[in-house]
Amino acid sequence: MTTSELILTFIWILTQAFPWRPVSRTVNPENLPGELELPGVDVFICTADPEKEPVIDVMNTVLSAMALDYPSDKLAVYLSDDGGAASTMYAVKEASSLYLFVENMESRRGLLIYIFLRLMMMIVSFGVMNSWQRKKISRFSPLTYWMSKMSILQSLCYGSLTFFPWLSVSCVIYGTVPQLCFLNGIALYPKVSDPWFSVFVIVYLSSFGQHLYEVCSSGGSFTTCWNEQRIWMIRTVTACLFGCLDVLLKWLGITKASFRLTNKAIDQEKLKKYEKGIFDFQGA
Repeated sequence: MTTSELILTFIWILTQAFPWRPVSRTVNPENLPGELELPGVDVFICTADPEKEPVIDVMNTVLSAMALDYPSDKLAVYLSDDGGAASTMYAVKEASSLYLFVENMESRRGLLIYIFLRLMMMIVSFGVMNSWQRKKISRFSPLTYWMSKMSILQSLCYGSLTFFPWLSVSCVIYGTVPQLCFLNGIALYPKVSDPWFSVFVIVYLSSFGQHLYEVCSSGGSFTTCWNEQRIWMIRTVTACLFGCLDVLLKWLGITKASFRLTNKAIDQEKLKKYEKGIFDFQGA
C-alpha cells in the first residue's frame, strides 16, 4: 500500500501544474495572416491492410485532406501504404484523377504523394513540396530536461502525461490488497472513530470535488463527471496496465516489439449494438 500511495502522491504533484496556469483558448479568424504568410502544411495518412482499413475510407480521408481550405501551393498530402497493396495504389490513381478534375474547375492544384513499402515514392499530382525538417525526440526525462529547455510547469505537465500509466499499479494494488486484508481480518485503514479517518475523507472529497467543479464549469453535469470517473478507472486498469506490462516484457527481452493493426472496417453486428447503447471491449 505504501508503494501505491507514493505513486499516487507523485503523479498528483505532477498534475498540479495544469490548474496552476489554466489556458482559455478562443478562435479569432480575423487575426490569421494572409495567404502569403501562411506556412506549408504536410498531412500524413497511414494505412497497412486494405481489409482492416477499407480502401474507400482511406480514399475519403485523402480527398478530405486535399480539399482543406488552405492555399493549395502550400498543402501536401502523403499516403503511406505499409502494406503495399495494389488496390490502394490503383485507388490513389482514381482519387487523384477525381481531385484533378474538380480542382481544374477551381484553378487549384495541390500535391498528393503515394508512398509504399516505406521505400518507393510516386507523385500522382504536382505542386510545390513543403520543406520540413526531421526533429529528434529528446531522450531525456521530462523531469530533468526542463533545467535547460523548458519551464518547470511545462516539465511537470509532460511528466504527468509520461508517468500517468503508473497509476495502473496503484489501482491494481487498491483493488486487491484491501480485499485480501479484509478477508483475513487485517485492519488496513483507520476506523471511523479514528481522527485519521477524516484525512482519507478529505482527500477523496477534495479530489472528486475539484473534478466535479471542472466538469460543471465547462457545461457538464454530475452524470458526466461520474461517467468520466468510470472511464478513467477502466482505462487505468486495462489499457495503461497492459501497456506497462508490455513495456516491461520488452525491456526484459521476453517479447519483441510488434505492430498491431486495429480493425477499421464497420461490423454491422457491433453497429446495431452501438445504436442500442450496448458496448463491449472485444476490439480493445
